[in-house]
Amino acid sequence: MGSLYFFNIPQLMQHFGAKAFVETGTGYGFGVYEAQRHPFEIIVSIEIMAAEVERLKPAFAGDRRVNLFAGPSPDVLRQLLPQIPVPIIFWLDAHFPGAHHKDMSYDAVEEQQIRLPLEHELAVIKELSAGKRDVILIDDLRIYERDNFEWGNMSDAGLEQVAQYDSRFLYTMFQDTHNPQRFLNHSGYLALLPK
Repeated sequence: MGSLYFFNIPQLMQHFGAKAFVETGTGYGFGVYEAQRHPFEIIVSIEIMAAEVERLKPAFAGDRRVNLFAGPSPDVLRQLLPQIPVPIIFWLDAHFPGAHHKDMSYDAVEEQQIRLPLEHELAVIKELSAGKRDVILIDDLRIYERDNFEWGNMSDAGLEQVAQYDSRFLYTMFQDTHNPQRFLNHSGYLALLPK
């Protein structure tokens, strides 16, 4: 679990005209807290664990920009993206439902699309945000690649069996519209920046 703080959000907002923030994997709400520090017009966070959404709603009730949604991230993205006409900064951090909160193990969910929804999230974004200058920030690159990550590889944590060591889709899906930037800090990041 990395941190949105790693990125220079004001610079990305200004350079690409981003006015909305969309996160998958709400977790403890740290991404939303960071987004609130910036002048986004819309802040959306999607979490598959409905209990976590209900737990966090009171914390963000005073900010009308913040909307929390429960459900599988690709499904919720498909419903929401047509309603957001402005460029978006995406923070994609949905994986291993319940594992970070110790509610479930990393391999408790067998369905790959639920356990690791990133490829499906990106497919929805590509389909529904075509032509927009969206910024896509991806956390936990070490789930998809082995490298000299600051916090080690999944195998270092005894979690190699739940990793998906095939990152080709990360570099090919948006190759015509975005430039990738890899970072080995923390658990690894990939930024897809509009060309």
